[in-house]
Amino acid sequence: MRGPFTPRPVIRIDALTPHPKNAREDLDINAPFVDSLRTEGCRIPVKIQRLDGAVLQVNDGNRRYFGSKDAGLTHLRYEWDDDDRDAAGQFLDMITTAQHRKGLSAAEMNQAMFSAAEADAQVGRIAKAAGVR
Repeated sequence: MRGPFTPRPVIRIDALTPHPKNAREDLDINAPFVDSLRTEGCRIPVKIQRLDGAVLQVNDGNRRYFGSKDAGLTHLRYEWDDDDRDAAGQFLDMITTAQHRKGLSAAEMNQAMFSAAEADAQVGRIAKAAGVR
């Protein structure tokens, strides 16, 4: 007997349109970020919405969208942003998702890299994922 199957839908990047009024002015598409996407792929789905004229707009994940393009990826994981969120709600979501994001502390980052090494990750893979040398 096989275990449960959970599909992870992907979509072609060239089928997507970035949000034209994304609140973030500086997406900070830096080399370590692009390298991590190239090495591990984009693990967090972008949220998309279907607009008039069959436009598929990225409502959450514009940085991942542009970084993945720079990394040469052709597909992204996605989720439908289908809760009928109005335009005001989309901008409020931009605020709350950015405002409440918290990075790892130096100690937490070191522990995660050590744990990855214990799980047989090669040094180069760890370095690219962490954006370190």
